[in-house]
Amino acid sequence: MTNYFKTALLGLIVVLFSACSNGDKKSIIGADFGDTSFVNKNYAGNKKDFKDIGSPCDLLRTDQIAKIYGVPVEKVKLDRPNEVGNSKSCRFLVFMSEEEFDYLTGFIAVESEVAPSDDPGGIAQATGGGTDWVEAWELRKTLSKSSEYLPNMGKAAIWFNAKRNLLIKLDGYSLSITAPGAAFNTKEQEKKRDYKAVAVEIAKSSGLF
Repeated sequence: MTNYFKTALLGLIVVLFSACSNGDKKSIIGADFGDTSFVNKNYAGNKKDFKDIGSPCDLLRTDQIAKIYGVPVEKVKLDRPNEVGNSKSCRFLVFMSEEEFDYLTGFIAVESEVAPSDDPGGIAQATGGGTDWVEAWELRKTLSKSSEYLPNMGKAAIWFNAKRNLLIKLDGYSLSITAPGAAFNTKEQEKKRDYKAVAVEIAKSSGLF
């Protein structure tokens, strides 16, 4: 990748993630780049390729989610499976009571890699969705104050605590899991739930790696 292209991608990804940082943005002035130690060079490979995934809803175990959140299994609803371009997603809800709007929202999505030839604007490469993803993932992690690398999950994994989001790189695609929660639900916040552990457990049960 040329230095000019790297600079352009750096500017693009900073703009994109600053726009949706929700106060989690970290300054990258003075940051050192080029560390690839977060990449799992011993990754054994996928158990399922992107083409073999129908709806990401099928990757979820409602009984597992119900146990984690302490509700009956019928309180976990799989909702709004969607497929747009190279991305497939599924929203899932955990109802905490009989009230209509008393639920926690989670998401699971898979997104296939985009080759540079299919990405003339460079958006996929800049955001880490391209075949040349390592630098973009390092930058995404650096831009987030609440993020951390997680070892031994796929080719690489980043946890974004502020967004309750786990991002895992697999061969040919990425897996994204947002643990069910509600930012403005006082009762839920008081439980001090370990959303990272929730997302990791869901990911490990997906059967993808």
